[in-house]
Amino acid sequence: MPAREITFGDDMTGGLLRGVKKVADVVRLTLGPPSRRVLMQTAARPEAVGDGASIAKGINLKDPAEQMGALLLRSVADAIENDTGDGCTTAMVLADALLREGVRALAQGGNRTTLLNEIERMAALVVEEVASFSETADEKTLRGVALTAANGDAEVGEAVAEAVLEFTPHGMFVVEQGQRPGVEREVASGFRIESGFISHYFITDAERREAVLDEPRIAVTTAKLSAFADVSPLMEWAAKAGSPLLVIAEDVSGEALATMVTNKLRDVLKVAAVRLPMSSPAGRAMAEDIATVTGTLVFAYERGESLAQASAAQLGRCSRAVLTDRDTAILGGVAQPEAMESLIRRLTNAAKDQRGADRDALYQRMGRLRGKALVLRVGAPTESEVKPKLMLVQRTLRTVCNAAVGGVVVGGGVALLRAAGTLAWAATSTESQLAARVVASACEAPMRQIVYNAGYEPAVVIGRVRGNRSAALGFNAITGRYEDLLASMVVDPTNVRCAGLRTAASVALSVLRAGASVREAVPPPRLTEFERKYAKLGGYIATQSLALPGEMAVDDDSLLAYALLRGGDGAGPLVAKRTYVLETGITRLRKARTGGDPEGAEPRLDLFVLVAADSVRCDPSRVQPLLVPAGKESGSVEFFLGPLETGGRTVEVEFFYQRVLAAKVTLAFDVAGEAQA
Repeated sequence: MPAREITFGDDMTGGLLRGVKKVADVVRLTLGPPSRRVLMQTAARPEAVGDGASIAKGINLKDPAEQMGALLLRSVADAIENDTGDGCTTAMVLADALLREGVRALAQGGNRTTLLNEIERMAALVVEEVASFSETADEKTLRGVALTAANGDAEVGEAVAEAVLEFTPHGMFVVEQGQRPGVEREVASGFRIESGFISHYFITDAERREAVLDEPRIAVTTAKLSAFADVSPLMEWAAKAGSPLLVIAEDVSGEALATMVTNKLRDVLKVAAVRLPMSSPAGRAMAEDIATVTGTLVFAYERGESLAQASAAQLGRCSRAVLTDRDTAILGGVAQPEAMESLIRRLTNAAKDQRGADRDALYQRMGRLRGKALVLRVGAPTESEVKPKLMLVQRTLRTVCNAAVGGVVVGGGVALLRAAGTLAWAATSTESQLAARVVASACEAPMRQIVYNAGYEPAVVIGRVRGNRSAALGFNAITGRYEDLLASMVVDPTNVRCAGLRTAASVALSVLRAGASVREAVPPPRLTEFERKYAKLGGYIATQSLALPGEMAVDDDSLLAYALLRGGDGAGPLVAKRTYVLETGITRLRKARTGGDPEGAEPRLDLFVLVAADSVRCDPSRVQPLLVPAGKESGSVEFFLGPLETGGRTVEVEFFYQRVLAAKVTLAFDVAGEAQA
């Protein structure tokens, strides 16, 4: 088990806040209509990404403490994606602001527990106030929301608005890559299972976090699959036939799941598994419906039936299965018309004898069996444009669906700003007043960033919006004017804004309530052969590779600048009021010659070295130039350590090649008290 490092107090929060800030500073660039994209390095080529959640997931920091902060902010995006699927960037900006304002408030003193409880209460009050601003979204509003969410792309906005208006926000939508530029629509038979893939290893599209199986064979069973023998015969047949396999069972675990995952990762077989609660009546009914839609049988564990005995003719089929971590869509099932009509007639007759919730459940089953799915195929003229447009369509679709379900509030950060302005009446104590300022300041952050990204002064805009009594007046970042944002269709889905603040407050408070952190310790840096050689002489050494121009790097790309402080008997603390020698130079770790160089040629390298000391008196001056010709010799200068104070001292050695800084070596050491006479 790797070593762990435990930190407390400011040491803990300092690293976390640095990590949160680094991620937040990147994702905040994508907030608002005048946002910018972020270039992300991938295995193939850099891609321009405009989605905050995708950016946060692609950032890994070197420092373990900062990485913990980055992961905390990433958890905000994950929670929002699972809740509403929209508003991740705003939620991360809110979490960053709440953390920073919360740390400042805690530094002012007072009862820590009471203050954090008051911050939680104030955030909940803002959520309630934002929800009270909500207005129902009619057709005109939804079309405006779609156009705004699509960043003014009329084609995408119109296609998404028509899709939601025709299929309702609870309809089944599938977004996939098309062959022709534009957005094409196609209606297909579809069946939705409210359960997603069991393991994320089944994912085939990492960016969209989907497992897509084209023309899979489908097996449905009420059993719990855990042994290798439960799935091996079926998987062997599917691998030989070259057909993807979808297994739907009460549970898949142990050797059975490991076998499926291994075959998927090794590209032996495209396979995925979905879990259904077969022990409940709803789960058993769902299994029967899936079997009918896909033209298969339910292998019932109660009747002693096993998937190991299944034949190819007993497996179901569909044109495509799309699995996410929340649900599964089965498109183009090959149901037998007679079997489908027989099941629907049976359910219709049963519904006549039922009342209340039982009858509603039967009608829901019939609607699901007759279900349709709308497939949106998105294409673009070039390959590099397809993925950003796919993500734009998905983001616009989620926004419009959320607006249709939960209503809308005024956008541009105005709703949060107005709601936070009502906290004064709830602040009755010192802690509550401080908590109100924390939450109010954090609620300004989204508008502040939108205005800044648009190129305007945030303080001026926020002051004017706050001073106006109109609840709908705000700053339109697209036009650069103050206007009625509801009339301009600059709106946000209500549940998205509420979920964003709720999640941000939860994560921020979990950090502020922590007293310590446990993380992997940073391993000590490994010494090079050169460093090990000179470290035996005693003293302090630091090295840095030279950043030479291209022509010199071709001749020799392995030069190392070094600084060695000598004079002590060992590597312990240096002693004040004693003279030491700082040796500087370069060393050659390996040679790399070009074919055109004459035999034995030695490229000449003249370095001018500048030595500067902090808290160290050097004679004759604090900055001394040294000449190190051709890397064969070293230069040195004497330092007299003054008796002014003890503690850490640093010496900086700068190496210049043709007056261009090629490397900077910083040598840090400790100085003890004065030398004994």
